[in-house]
Amino acid sequence: MPQVPWSTLDGDRAEALIANLLYSEHPKKATRIRPSRGDYGIDVAVHNAAEPDKIDVYQIKKFYGTLTANQRGQVEKSFRRFLLGFVRGGWPIADWYLMMPVDPTSEKDSEWFAKMPEAVIAAMFQDAQVKLTEDEKEQITSWRNAPGRMIKWEGRNACDNLAAKYPYVVDYFVFDGRERLRDAVAQLGAIIHRDLSLPDASQDSSAALLTPDEAQEHLQRLQSVLDTDPHYRYAWGFSPNVPEINQEEDLVAATQLIQSDGSTLTFKIYQRFPESLSERPIPIKLKFAVGDATFDREAFEMWRKYGKPLTAPAEVEADLPGGLGDAMSGTVAQVTLHPAGHSYDARFRIRKPDGTFGVDLSFSITVSTGSDGTGTWERGTDQTGFLEIEIASDMEAHTGSWNFSRKSIVGAEVVAALPTVEFLQDLHAPNMLQVAQKYGQFGDYASIPSREPMFPDTILDYLRSLAILQTRTPTPILVPDLTTVTVPEVRAVTEAAALIAGQTVVSTWEIVGIVSHPQSSSDAGDPEGKEMSLANHYKLYMLEPLIVRVGEQELTLGTVQRELLSARLEIDKGGLRARPCKNDTAHRVFLPDHAIPDPAKKASVVGEDLGPIDDVSGAS
Repeated sequence: MPQVPWSTLDGDRAEALIANLLYSEHPKKATRIRPSRGDYGIDVAVHNAAEPDKIDVYQIKKFYGTLTANQRGQVEKSFRRFLLGFVRGGWPIADWYLMMPVDPTSEKDSEWFAKMPEAVIAAMFQDAQVKLTEDEKEQITSWRNAPGRMIKWEGRNACDNLAAKYPYVVDYFVFDGRERLRDAVAQLGAIIHRDLSLPDASQDSSAALLTPDEAQEHLQRLQSVLDTDPHYRYAWGFSPNVPEINQEEDLVAATQLIQSDGSTLTFKIYQRFPESLSERPIPIKLKFAVGDATFDREAFEMWRKYGKPLTAPAEVEADLPGGLGDAMSGTVAQVTLHPAGHSYDARFRIRKPDGTFGVDLSFSITVSTGSDGTGTWERGTDQTGFLEIEIASDMEAHTGSWNFSRKSIVGAEVVAALPTVEFLQDLHAPNMLQVAQKYGQFGDYASIPSREPMFPDTILDYLRSLAILQTRTPTPILVPDLTTVTVPEVRAVTEAAALIAGQTVVSTWEIVGIVSHPQSSSDAGDPEGKEMSLANHYKLYMLEPLIVRVGEQELTLGTVQRELLSARLEIDKGGLRARPCKNDTAHRVFLPDHAIPDPAKKASVVGEDLGPIDDVSGAS
């Protein structure tokens, strides 16, 4: 590629070339600021590598020779506007670069640029027309004096280095790259697309155009030309059926040429950077084929009014990159339109009649407007990913509808899924749906119609109990298939949650096997206890692991002390076991800091002597 003839380029082309070189260098970070009264002298903004929430500013000038006094004045004016944008336009500024295809070759230029920032700032501080406040002056001074602050002249060497790194950008803007690209696309279509004038291959074995090796080599050469488009990248393929076109990152358009036998040539066009569509727009004209049997009037009206996705037959005129629109122009094709829209963050919660509130869920919402501008369609997902919202608003009739839908939570982590379940459980009359921006106060949005709760109260308690159990194990607890959960399983989980929450769980018991020779005393805490007697009854204290099964998961959550209020001992095949005596009541409490006993061993017991068994009538 020959060197860039900077001196022959007009200002607009030189600026466009440098801007596109910056996009290629920073494909995900660079943004072009279009000229306006509010651009504050910023041409290209690039997110700063060290502080991604701030931007580096590139001011592009076409100057290519030794700077004149007028040109220096233009640079000073741009820097001045940039500083005003910093303090009054709200720009989150990091560093500032002057980029133009000329280096500060003279000592005079270097000295002028070194002094330029302070000279401009001093003049602004004294300018009565600018009327900077003391706070604005302090902002400018702090920015200028920040450690490591960069105010740099990126000259001819920097421009030439980028041009050498991305020669296809230079070829496209300066030489004949556009025509070469269009020719390559035409050749690609001619080679891959089946030539109907050829003899039937089943009747004539000599009908093949190219061998596989020849086709591969030729297509690789064509692809190398396609990759010289500075704004877009291309993917293409030929398949025996019609492949589905799904939304992909950076995909901006796709075309399919479908033959009578279903074989399909698919082209996909991807933007190289966020500014691609602004630098090289894709105008498309559609004439819907309303008389076609596949035309869906209702779907068309939902697209026209609300901007919902639409697939419909239409005559298409499209100026696609690389001439890819030529093949479809003037023909009827199935066209799929996806709304672009813009995004915002919102929060929803439910206000109850007693003045209390349900959970607060944050949503990322995209809103699009119908082609006639009379309606909007909003859709989004909450931060958990389980709950979706859809809102359709008719701005003519001042009416609308909203709907929440939940994805399946089976197999999901219970802590992540529970907030959406609780939200939907409260979504019924007479509660009120409230909305707020990302930050700030809530306001009433809509009354909620009557509806049955999503889950029975027992299931909701079960899910809440699972969330409490999660506090005692690092293993993610997964929501089981709720249609298969049994009543005993629900009871086991809710009792375990009550124990972990510090409650005492009261239950009954029958027979317990214990270790031989347990000790007892009048004070259960006395380490010098005495041997238990079969003639007495006791209050027994036993340590047990808290083990709960949730679906396919078996969770060990800690240690429980079980207190049997009245027990008698009996010999069982050389060992001991306990039976209820005066009553069969048991109390269980959770010991969060106690070592977990081995569940395979018999329970270790400490007993509190309650005296002789005087009367066992009525005992269990």
